[in-house]
Amino acid sequence: MCGESECVVMWAVPSWRTWSDYEAAQLTDPRLVGWTRATSSFVTQLQRWLLVDAPLSPLRTGRQPREEDRASYQLPTRR
Repeated sequence: MCGESECVVMWAVPSWRTWSDYEAAQLTDPRLVGWTRATSSFVTQLQRWLLVDAPLSPLRTGRQPREEDRASYQLPTRR
């Protein structure tokens, strides 16, 4: 945090395709391009981080994980 002027925005995006479409639209959609230009004087620094839910996250499974879920979970292998 710096300068007591931070803003944190978190979005829930339903699919990778939706995210991809939004990313592309930022460069081509006149409304988004216009908004970015109109607000550029307010922005001194921009950082974007993409967060994804954990495999046992309630957003992914639709329920709270149970202890037995953890016992059978295997970490994905790295490629």
